[in-house]
Amino acid sequence: MDGSYIMSAASDITLKLWDSRRGACTSTLRQQQDYIRCLAYSRHREQVASGSLDHSIYLWDLKTLTSLTSTNNKVTTTSLRGQKDSVYSLAMNEAGTVLVAGGTDKVLQVWDPRTDEKMMRLKGHTDNVRALLLSPDGTTCVSGSSDGTVRLWSLGQQRCIETFRMHEEGVWALAADEVFQTVYSGGRDKKVYAIELNQGVDGSMLFVADAPVLCLTPDLCDPQESLWVATTESSISKWTFDPEACDDEEEEEEAGEEGEVRVGERGGEEREVEKEGEEGEEEESVEVTDIDEYAPSCLMKRTVLIPGGPSIREYRILEDRQHVLTRDSNGHVQLWDILHAVKAAGLGEVDLEEEVSRRKSPLYIPNWFSVEIKTGMLNIRLSESDCFSAWVMGANVKLDTATPDLKLNLGATAVESSV
Repeated sequence: MDGSYIMSAASDITLKLWDSRRGACTSTLRQQQDYIRCLAYSRHREQVASGSLDHSIYLWDLKTLTSLTSTNNKVTTTSLRGQKDSVYSLAMNEAGTVLVAGGTDKVLQVWDPRTDEKMMRLKGHTDNVRALLLSPDGTTCVSGSSDGTVRLWSLGQQRCIETFRMHEEGVWALAADEVFQTVYSGGRDKKVYAIELNQGVDGSMLFVADAPVLCLTPDLCDPQESLWVATTESSISKWTFDPEACDDEEEEEEAGEEGEVRVGERGGEEREVEKEGEEGEEEESVEVTDIDEYAPSCLMKRTVLIPGGPSIREYRILEDRQHVLTRDSNGHVQLWDILHAVKAAGLGEVDLEEEVSRRKSPLYIPNWFSVEIKTGMLNIRLSESDCFSAWVMGANVKLDTATPDLKLNLGATAVESSV
């Protein structure tokens, strides 16, 4: 594709295809049965793979998806068999000849998407594999895990050839430059590192984000080395290489009159270094801490911040079964009208439980909907088994068209008002 389409996956168990020129969703796919955690794309085959917590991996043909219409809406897809655990990460090379999957089984599963056959299993991680990268030629793989390590794998040798241990907590995000020489890693410790794969040493810390890092991508349009970063917060940031910080990082520490200790640039671990003394004197050990402990912690500085909106963190369904109270990440409480699908009032920074108590109802009304806030927004879900189970008199509903003696079904009223 020429960038005119975007494919997204979410915790609502759907895949969506978007027309980026019109800003519209063109297709919604509901093949998988649990949260879809990852996607991988093959540029040459125009194929997308999706991985889910339901242990499934599906392959989708983009040419078919982009040609769907209201009448021509049948989609055929291929499922890779043999995956026994939840899938958290996927990577596919440009030619679409190699697909790598990682998840809670702590193993890298390598497939041939053309034949749907599993080629190998790579063991080494001790926790969930949360992020994967595959070189354009499909011969080299980089993985990030909740065990805090980044591993470099040779698919030809079928083994791990390097392990990087600079992160203090789980690694959740990986990205690479165009030539697959520099890999960027981020995760739960909020730190982002740059790893030079051909040097065989731990990465250099670039910056510390405001929250755990979920996604990284290089800005290929910027002549300076830059990264776009998404975290567990709702904002998106761009971090750009800072030459002044790099100059400071290259300074050397001197220790002793007769001997010199060259302090490494990587990591922050303490270690003992032997220093030669005068003839006849005993060698002495000095404890050295890497220069990252003293030098500026960032080689990049934030140059762009795109603020996001507050996300809903908590909710209460009121007893009238027509309203929901929510509290967002800023501590603000809102009242929502479910029948009209609108926000009824913003109550500010008030106590959520007190607002619930103030709105108690003497009537018993069965629950006819469920609430989902995992996306940070208020989503109302209706089930066939109970969405039409709540009946009330018109006197108990705030509708202009309702008379006091009219009996109304809340579910049907909500569906009609949303059409």
